Amino acid sequence: MGDSQVGIFITLVGVIALVLGGIAISLLAETQPARADSTQSLVQTIGNDRVEIERLQSEIHRLRQRKVISADEQKQVASELKDTRMHIATLELRRESLIEQRKQLKARIPELTEEFEDYRHQKRDEVRQRMVGTYLGDLSLIGRSGYRDCRITGFKPGVMRISHSGGNAAIPLSALPEGLRERLLWEQAEAADEPARKHASKRVAPSRQTPRSDARPAASPTEIAVARARYIAAQASLNELQTALNDARNHMNGRRRSAPGSLETYAERAERLGRLLARQTTTCADCRRELHRLNPRDPLLLENRN
Repeated sequence: MGDSQVGIFITLVGVIALVLGGIAISLLAETQPARADSTQSLVQTIGNDRVEIERLQSEIHRLRQRKVISADEQKQVASELKDTRMHIATLELRRESLIEQRKQLKARIPELTEEFEDYRHQKRDEVRQRMVGTYLGDLSLIGRSGYRDCRITGFKPGVMRISHSGGNAAIPLSALPEGLRERLLWEQAEAADEPARKHASKRVAPSRQTPRSDARPAASPTEIAVARARYIAAQASLNELQTALNDARNHMNGRRRSAPGSLETYAERAERLGRLLARQTTTCADCRRELHRLNPRDPLLLENRN
């Protein structure tokens, strides 16, 4: 091969090398932005994944806290359910007890009614007994002529006996004036009640011609029970008034002049309660005397003798 051919060959090789170098440079230039884009995309993906991981970790932490709270709530609900069941059981027992008490009270209604009727008739007879000897003056009657200078001498079922200026008379209670009938505790049904209660006539006061005995009849259990109930109620009311009065007096020197929501000052309240306490003290003393009259050895009198 001659020198010219070698030169041509070398030239061709150089051209080819230059072309290949240009192609390589062109390829490198084209792949460089792609790599940059790929790298940026990977960085962005990694960032997004990191955010997602943090979100998931936060969600896991929240779920764990919720699980703890849910367990506490379940314990609280279980405790409340237990208390509710106990309350229901208590109410059931109370209901059964009230049903039993109701049955007992219902069974005692006839007995209590009879005791009340006996007590009512006894009080009526006592009232009429105390009125024996009462001077009535001129007495006007319903449906018949009246009498002058009348005085009550006794009673029998449905009838009042009197002495008057013209002698003696027996007057049906239904013919008496309304005011006098009220004083005698007369009832419209008395005419029908009296024949069925002949024992009541034995408690009626005797006439003036019959000497009255100084012996006092023994009080019945019903009378004593009623007197005890009145005394207990009077004593309880007295204690409540005393407590309220002490409370009002303790607040009189405080910063507030009256209780919240009240237009009455503590001084005015103390004055009012003092008046009520004085009246209640008298009432309590009357109830105590009545109980002492009926049952001098009653335990209530010994408990509250001071």
